[in-house]
Amino acid sequence: ENIGNSHDTTFEQMVYKGTNGRGIDLVLNFLTEEKLVASLRCLANGGRFLQVENPDSTNTNLNLLLFEKQASFHGIALDETFSQSICCKIRKLLKALIREGAVKPLNRRTFKYDDVEQAFEFMTTRSNIGKVLVMMREPEEQLVVAPSLQKLSDIARYYCDPKRVYMIVGGLGGFGLELADWLVLRGARKLVLT
Repeated sequence: ENIGNSHDTTFEQMVYKGTNGRGIDLVLNFLTEEKLVASLRCLANGGRFLQVENPDSTNTNLNLLLFEKQASFHGIALDETFSQSICCKIRKLLKALIREGAVKPLNRRTFKYDDVEQAFEFMTTRSNIGKVLVMMREPEEQLVVAPSLQKLSDIARYYCDPKRVYMIVGGLGGFGLELADWLVLRGARKLVLT
């Protein structure tokens, strides 16, 4: 009853109804674009808004909404929150918990590349909890290769076939655009961003 859908802005009506129009005192937000603005509208007057990562600080709607609500805004840069030693400890702890089975992978549903339409339809249903993956090719058979006598140092590099189409679902944000740029640098010429 108190869990909303962050794939669209319907959570805003749920918050409005659940708080009798008052809003929430503290919002911890990871969303962007129109969902970020909807999150801000959920904030009560005098509330605090914690934005993880960098929002579009030039967005006038954000500035006006913060001003109207007499709210305080705090940006959190996760990459600058912890020192290297703490990150290393967390990484070791997570690896141990994964090995023990205490940390499990996110729920996911996998579709073959020729079922991409069904993948999009599934993403729009309310039953979509977790991640939707599109398998672009069948897994390759693992071959056992005898070790070479001579060790060569090399740098692994990913290459894209310029005749293929590469799709980035949710690719209109910062990470998606960076990934698109990375693919183009590696030969991709046909990209679909959603």
